Amino acid sequence: MGPQKFEPSIEEMEARYRRAEAIDLAAVGAVPKLALNATLYPHWIGDSDCFWYLRESNDSQEYRLVDADAASNECAFDHKILGRKLSEATGESVDADNLPISNVELMLSPLQVHFTAFDKQWHFDTVNLTCREVGAHPSHWKLSPDGSKAAFVRQHNLWVRDIASGEETPLTHDGERHYIYASTPTVYGRQEFITLEVLWSPDSRQLFTLVKDTRQVKVGPPIVRHVPPAEVGLRPDIIDPDRRVAFPGDEHVEGYYFLAIDVEKDKRQDADYPLCPVFFPPYIGFFSGGRGWWSPDSRRAYFIDLARGGLTARLVEFDTQTGATRVLIEETPDTRFNFIPISHVGVVLTPLPGGKEVVWYSERSGWAHLYLYDLETGTLKNAITQGDWLVRNILHIDIERRELIIQTAGRVAGRNPYYRDICRVNIDSGSLTPLLSTDHEYVVCDHQARLTTGHKGVSPSGQFIVTTVSRVDERPASLLLDREGHSVLELEEADVSNLPAGWQWPEPVKLTAADGETDIYGVVFRPTDFSAERSYPILDFSSMGEYMPMGSFGNDLGGGMYYLTPATYAELGFIVVAVLGRGTGLRSKAFQTDKDTPHFNGSHQDDCIAGIQQLAKIYPYMDVNRVGLGGYRSPASTLTGMLLYPDFYKVGISSNTFADLRICGEFFGENASGGQYEAERFQELHALENYAKNLKGKLLLTHAMLDNAAPVAVTFRMVEALQKANKDFDMLLMPNGMHGTHLYITRRSWDYFVEHLLGVKPPKEFSLSECLDATDATQYTYKAVLDPD
Repeated sequence: MGPQKFEPSIEEMEARYRRAEAIDLAAVGAVPKLALNATLYPHWIGDSDCFWYLRESNDSQEYRLVDADAASNECAFDHKILGRKLSEATGESVDADNLPISNVELMLSPLQVHFTAFDKQWHFDTVNLTCREVGAHPSHWKLSPDGSKAAFVRQHNLWVRDIASGEETPLTHDGERHYIYASTPTVYGRQEFITLEVLWSPDSRQLFTLVKDTRQVKVGPPIVRHVPPAEVGLRPDIIDPDRRVAFPGDEHVEGYYFLAIDVEKDKRQDADYPLCPVFFPPYIGFFSGGRGWWSPDSRRAYFIDLARGGLTARLVEFDTQTGATRVLIEETPDTRFNFIPISHVGVVLTPLPGGKEVVWYSERSGWAHLYLYDLETGTLKNAITQGDWLVRNILHIDIERRELIIQTAGRVAGRNPYYRDICRVNIDSGSLTPLLSTDHEYVVCDHQARLTTGHKGVSPSGQFIVTTVSRVDERPASLLLDREGHSVLELEEADVSNLPAGWQWPEPVKLTAADGETDIYGVVFRPTDFSAERSYPILDFSSMGEYMPMGSFGNDLGGGMYYLTPATYAELGFIVVAVLGRGTGLRSKAFQTDKDTPHFNGSHQDDCIAGIQQLAKIYPYMDVNRVGLGGYRSPASTLTGMLLYPDFYKVGISSNTFADLRICGEFFGENASGGQYEAERFQELHALENYAKNLKGKLLLTHAMLDNAAPVAVTFRMVEALQKANKDFDMLLMPNGMHGTHLYITRRSWDYFVEHLLGVKPPKEFSLSECLDATDATQYTYKAVLDPD
């Protein structure tokens, strides 16, 4: 007799909901974490081999100081004294166990602490035991290297301030709402992140910057606020009637023009180069993402350009005195060029110190590798790495030794190809030395983290490496290594005492794709009250795509969300499965471009089905006749599964879908399709409404109607198609919901799966903690940077 279907009582389901809520609260950081010190983020102090990090406990946090040379790890300073002195200086109550400080910087010999507290800057002297307020420049300024000048934006134009005199001078005069200097992208119709996109020249005389041009981009689609705030009145209105969004096939798209400004001469020099389209991802600015830089002599600047559709990539040299430009490197692959892997926000491409060479990142061999180019001639000098594996990160450049510290994946046969290791490679010979390589994921803060957070996993000298070793089924530990990969110190082992009783560690699995040949990988999540004697419905969470966790807790691309959210749904009484099938990233070029589904989705759906069927044969308690689809992140996978594989998937929830690439952002739709826009091809392949007649199972469509990334029109087109096909479906609209997750939709999605897949009655109007509401409250404002005026 096999596993039996289990029908919990209302009281048992309420208990499950409470357990699921507790895990979800931990996922969003609203309660103590389930695992403390799960990832270590080192902050190196100046050019030394010392760093500080934050140690966590349930009721306190402690700043730790590590001297790598001395192999010591101790409390960085007396927290009680700092807390008392800060309280005396501010008149505020200060908890020494949880110091209310941020933006911490430490200096050595003697140890001094700079930090922000109560909206002011402070300096704590550990010798004299004094805490005093210090002056600080506004955060929206970009200081010149010599500290004499600061650049900033005011009313869309670029300005400069002389620090000594306080005199402010406009550098540009033609900026306006749709022609903004030093701006981050607005390709969804909103500012994703607001940073000042300028680079000072090394000699502090010039600024290398850009102007973002959306003047000819079409208006819309409109975002209608059907339920405005009471103070506005009852009449529905359109939020920002002049927002600009380009769709695939539009003649004009959002892009950049580049320029240099000699600040001392007040002379502007535009680059003689056409518009560079904004390319994916838009979550960081152009220069903030490492996409441009200066030469050491302050004469030339460099920027990268990716043509529409992503089929031509260029590195361009810009003579800032004459405006002349020269294409140094140009690559035109058969499919989209990846300047930025799915796991990154900035480029892997890296200029070498000295200004004469650049490390180019390319999949030209079929695998992502590094190539050394001469920056003066644009000629290829040699391949730095090669083989049937890929480079994931550049961690450190040692120009004197002519070495890079890198992370590779897929290099060891039989090992999970998504696990990263740590290696050294000679820039000229390509000789590779593995430093630490086991059947684990090694998390090291690379130059991506440095761009966005200031963390860096390798010491400035290159002598030491800080890494967290992790797997989905193991407790993570953080180590200090020397440059040979030998362990110097175990810094932290995660404290998992907060895990719920009966915690089931997720299981990493190796499966076979639908072609019967290709190895694919996945993760299985089980509830804490799991019993092999019960029969469980299955939830397919493969829409997580490359965000599927390889490490535990925060050691994944989503910072822990994609580790704990599937566990949340499992707690309701499901076996949750995520599979990385063909068509997803972080593997070979052939693997990434092998798709059978007619749209850009999170995974190869045939492979997800094949993987689930294999798992159901191994684990009889997995009921392959009760499979649902959806969850936290389902850009289009739910509709793909429900409409193209209606006999397999019985229940699906689609949230803010990207099911029609024709009316999504141009940069997204055209790149996802692998080339230029072709109207007939998009109509045939990228509009899932064509398959509405196939629906058989229970489908819930949800949409937050103020979402400017996924237009509600996409969902409405699907509604229209389903109605014309005379299909039954359910729908939930959030009139004032924005991009992100929503408390009410979360609860209703739990209810929907419990009722229609688990087959039991959910608790009536279960009340979730408001802390779970992660609605993106981004305001529809369009200031280029924080502007005091």
